[in-house]
Amino acid sequence: MNPEDVALLGEKVRSHEKIERYRRAHLNDLENIPFFVIISFLYLLTNPSVNATIMMFRIYTITRIAHTITYCFLESASRILLYQLGAAILFYMTYSVVKHFI
Repeated sequence: MNPEDVALLGEKVRSHEKIERYRRAHLNDLENIPFFVIISFLYLLTNPSVNATIMMFRIYTITRIAHTITYCFLESASRILLYQLGAAILFYMTYSVVKHFI
């Protein structure tokens, strides 16, 4: 229930830990994937190696999917390693874009 619904019905706000966990996983994806799309487009403008680019895109996609699954279902700290691998790919692409255009 929303707080405004609680005021009308006289009940209290309830939260479910699993639902909150799924919500946080989706928010994390919404924070990271748009940045990846933008950086990927800019990275492609630097004329990178096709094979390396395909490999990075695939690895990033796999790490995001695995991170979300780990976040929602496994409740393990291994999701941090998955996040860091994806972040390393983003860092490399961002560095390449900045280096190329400067």
